[in-house]
Amino acid sequence: MSMNDNGQGWDKLSPVRHVAQVMQKLEAGVYPTEETKCFCGIEPSRDSILAERDRYTMPHRMVLCENCLLVRANPRMTREAYREFYNNEYRKIYDGFSDGPQSEDPDFLFEKAHKKGRDLKEFLLQFEIDPKIVVDIGSDKGGMMMSFKDGGATVYGVEICAEGRTYTEAKGLTIFSSIEELIERGIKADLVVMQDVIEHLVDLTEVEKIQHILAPNGKLFIFTPGLLATNPAMLFQNAHTYQFIAATLEAIMERMGYAEEFLDDHIISIWKYIGPPQFEPEWPIAWRAAIFEHLLQSDKRSLPPVRARCKFSEKSMLKNIDGNLTLQIPMMGDLIGKYSGPCVIVAGGPSVDGQIEKIKELVADGAALIVIERMYPWCYKHGLKPTFVTQLDASEGVTDGFTHINPDTIHLIAATTHPSVFEILKGYKQYIWCGVGGTHPDAQDFLHKNGYTRNVIVNTGGSVALASLSLGEVLGYRDFHLFGFDCMVPSHDKTYAAHVAGESVDRSYVEVEVGGETVLTCSSFLAFAQQFFTMTETARRWGMIDTVQIYGESLITKMFDGGNDNFFNPKQTELSVGA
Repeated sequence: MSMNDNGQGWDKLSPVRHVAQVMQKLEAGVYPTEETKCFCGIEPSRDSILAERDRYTMPHRMVLCENCLLVRANPRMTREAYREFYNNEYRKIYDGFSDGPQSEDPDFLFEKAHKKGRDLKEFLLQFEIDPKIVVDIGSDKGGMMMSFKDGGATVYGVEICAEGRTYTEAKGLTIFSSIEELIERGIKADLVVMQDVIEHLVDLTEVEKIQHILAPNGKLFIFTPGLLATNPAMLFQNAHTYQFIAATLEAIMERMGYAEEFLDDHIISIWKYIGPPQFEPEWPIAWRAAIFEHLLQSDKRSLPPVRARCKFSEKSMLKNIDGNLTLQIPMMGDLIGKYSGPCVIVAGGPSVDGQIEKIKELVADGAALIVIERMYPWCYKHGLKPTFVTQLDASEGVTDGFTHINPDTIHLIAATTHPSVFEILKGYKQYIWCGVGGTHPDAQDFLHKNGYTRNVIVNTGGSVALASLSLGEVLGYRDFHLFGFDCMVPSHDKTYAAHVAGESVDRSYVEVEVGGETVLTCSSFLAFAQQFFTMTETARRWGMIDTVQIYGESLITKMFDGGNDNFFNPKQTELSVGA
């Protein structure tokens, strides 16, 4: 049995005694504190106090910066005080409360981290990340390092606690006390791990140093307890100098030159270093209500910006771009700005079935017709001949949309799409274009390699319907009639227009309240609706759009506040999202 500081066997009061010890040191000034300024540079007068004590009653004021929404400790212990705290009480308190007597067994803590490392390796394989050189920042006793070494990787650790470094060295693992030591030795890692570390930093700009130990294609993994995914009663601890939501971490990482490859509300995240941003990113102030509603555990929550994740890996997308560009399909640059007049866009929502005659009427009056590829068979069934068909999805199933090809239709196909689409369209009118993936350095190399002197980058949002709207603006159309962009469903059974291709897509639907009305939707649809407002307002500011009219029952019109029935003119009316 382990012994406590008084020579007695470990008992459940051991961590409590160490809490009292820290509080005594704080009161006596043994652990001095200091005022802090937010990462964004705004004076502390813009702070809102969220808590005065941590979850174990230790004095620890956490504040919310009203300028950028970053939550930080103010005041907090000095760097030197934290160093002493980590070597004296930290593990005894936090491991003690969570693991009981086993918290004083270094072998148990090693194996616990070893399992976390195995789980992390499995997670990273989903993104085709199988590193050969790994650096673990905050490695404690080296358990996570060992999980990567077991697979043949060369591993290095960084640990501030002397006890942890001693144990790690005894395991035959290489350990350092600072990132600077790694930089001096010229170590370059395929993967740097910061598991439960960033929330402990005294200075967030320490993360900038990581770039110097990343290999050219290296990744940075960060986990920190996401505020919105954590029980408020367990949120704050005196060792945590910061508390993040995904959006605040993203904004801060962007300013330090990192781009996210994966990020969720739990703040399981993967990053790559791309250099300082060309434009100053915006602070995520739209999340303020979500933070307070979570802290207060409100029964009803307002909708924050919805995060959407691409279902395809970066590697698979780049592979498609590389292969598709070798086909020498003409870039759609020659079509830019060549069209005008009204434009009908047809997406696949259920409401479109009730709008067939209106679509035919608009087309008969001279409107161009842009349809998403899954509505191509639907058009054939109803005697409609699209002017353009747009394709974005990289899934194999998108070929279902090309069963009846019109020889007069121009097909606008994203460079990331599944190669089988280009094969099907051989001999028909087709042009290629790039979504944001076309800005990737490797994609730029593929373009140059295949003789493309001009690249067309189109903001697609998260759906091919939104891509169609952007493509229509690029082509030169300024007045749009949007059908089937419902972003909601009437029931779990009726989720698409009749006879739309690709009906097998599975979604988990949720009920949300909009203006007192309950509607059935899903996270992807909510993201598309929010993206619609952002993209349309951006197009208005750039003078690329005059009007958009939404037809059928749509979440867009329910969210729009201040419109005239289903019609609004962005030149005259600011777009806004209601509750």
